[in-house]
Amino acid sequence: MAQITLRIQSHWDEIERLALQNSRYRAVHYLLGLVPAEASGRVVVTLPARKVLPAAHVAVTPETLSRTLHALSDEDLIEVAGDAVTILDVERFGRHMH
Repeated sequence: MAQITLRIQSHWDEIERLALQNSRYRAVHYLLGLVPAEASGRVVVTLPARKVLPAAHVAVTPETLSRTLHALSDEDLIEVAGDAVTILDVERFGRHMH
Protein backbone atom coordinates (compact mmCIF):
# COMPACT_ATOMS: atom_id res chain seq x y z
CA MET A 1 0.00 0.00 0.00
CA ALA A 2 2.84 2.41 0.84
CA GLN A 3 4.46 1.70 -2.53
CA ILE A 4 1.23 2.50 -4.38
CA THR A 5 0.86 5.72 -2.41
CA LEU A 6 4.40 6.76 -3.34
CA ARG A 7 3.75 6.02 -7.02
CA ILE A 8 0.51 8.00 -6.98
CA GLN A 9 2.25 10.93 -5.29
CA SER A 10 5.07 10.76 -7.83
CA HIS A 11 2.60 10.87 -10.72
CA TRP A 12 0.66 13.70 -9.09
CA ASP A 13 3.89 15.70 -8.66
CA GLU A 14 4.76 15.15 -12.32
CA ILE A 15 1.31 16.26 -13.48
CA GLU A 16 1.52 19.40 -11.34
CA ARG A 17 5.04 20.16 -12.60
CA LEU A 18 3.94 19.81 -16.23
CA ALA A 19 0.82 21.89 -15.66
CA LEU A 20 2.80 24.65 -13.97
CA GLN A 21 5.42 24.67 -16.74
CA ASN A 22 2.70 25.05 -19.34
CA SER A 23 0.96 27.73 -17.28
CA ARG A 24 4.31 29.48 -16.85
CA TYR A 25 4.76 29.73 -20.62
CA ARG A 26 1.24 31.06 -21.08
CA ALA A 27 1.55 33.52 -18.17
CA VAL A 28 4.88 34.89 -19.43
CA HIS A 29 3.47 35.19 -22.94
CA TYR A 30 0.37 36.98 -21.61
CA LEU A 31 2.41 39.43 -19.52
CA LEU A 32 4.73 40.16 -22.43
CA GLY A 33 1.63 40.92 -24.49
CA LEU A 34 0.77 43.70 -22.02
CA VAL A 35 4.18 45.35 -22.47
CA PRO A 36 4.26 48.31 -24.88
CA ALA A 37 6.04 47.47 -28.15
CA GLU A 38 9.18 49.56 -27.67
CA ALA A 39 9.52 49.05 -23.92
CA SER A 40 12.70 47.67 -22.43
CA GLY A 41 14.22 47.28 -19.01
CA ARG A 42 11.85 47.59 -16.05
CA VAL A 43 8.16 47.78 -17.01
CA VAL A 44 4.99 47.84 -14.91
CA VAL A 45 1.86 46.25 -16.36
CA THR A 46 -1.59 46.16 -14.79
CA LEU A 47 -3.64 42.99 -14.63
CA PRO A 48 -7.34 43.50 -15.28
CA ALA A 49 -9.82 42.17 -12.72
CA ARG A 50 -7.27 41.06 -10.11
CA LYS A 51 -6.11 37.84 -11.81
CA VAL A 52 -9.55 36.40 -12.66
CA LEU A 53 -9.56 37.61 -16.26
CA PRO A 54 -5.86 36.92 -16.91
CA ALA A 55 -6.27 33.43 -15.44
CA ALA A 56 -9.14 32.74 -17.82
CA HIS A 57 -7.11 34.16 -20.69
CA VAL A 58 -4.23 31.73 -20.03
CA ALA A 59 -6.65 28.87 -19.27
CA VAL A 60 -5.69 28.26 -15.65
CA THR A 61 -7.41 28.78 -12.33
CA PRO A 62 -6.67 32.03 -10.47
CA GLU A 63 -4.85 29.92 -7.88
CA THR A 64 -2.57 28.37 -10.52
CA LEU A 65 -1.87 31.81 -11.96
CA SER A 66 -1.01 33.06 -8.48
CA ARG A 67 1.39 30.13 -7.95
CA THR A 68 2.97 30.77 -11.34
CA LEU A 69 3.41 34.49 -10.63
CA HIS A 70 4.82 33.64 -7.21
CA ALA A 71 7.37 31.28 -8.81
CA LEU A 72 8.39 33.99 -11.30
CA SER A 73 8.70 36.42 -8.39
CA ASP A 74 10.86 33.95 -6.44
CA GLU A 75 13.19 33.86 -9.46
CA ASP A 76 13.49 37.68 -9.33
CA LEU A 77 11.88 38.06 -12.75
CA ILE A 78 8.83 40.01 -11.57
CA GLU A 79 7.37 41.78 -8.55
CA VAL A 80 3.65 41.58 -7.85
CA ALA A 81 1.72 44.15 -5.85
CA GLY A 82 -2.03 43.68 -6.15
CA ASP A 83 -2.92 44.01 -9.80
CA ALA A 84 0.42 45.62 -10.74
CA VAL A 85 3.14 43.35 -12.08
CA THR A 86 6.61 44.81 -12.47
CA ILE A 87 8.70 42.98 -15.03
CA LEU A 88 12.20 43.67 -13.78
CA ASP A 89 13.88 43.24 -17.18
CA VAL A 90 11.71 42.65 -20.24
CA GLU A 91 14.49 41.08 -22.31
CA ARG A 92 15.52 38.68 -19.53
CA PHE A 93 11.88 37.88 -18.79
CA GLY A 94 11.21 36.98 -22.41
CA ARG A 95 13.99 34.40 -22.29
CA HIS A 96 12.11 32.54 -19.51
CA MET A 97 9.16 31.37 -21.56
CA HIS A 98 9.97 27.72 -20.77
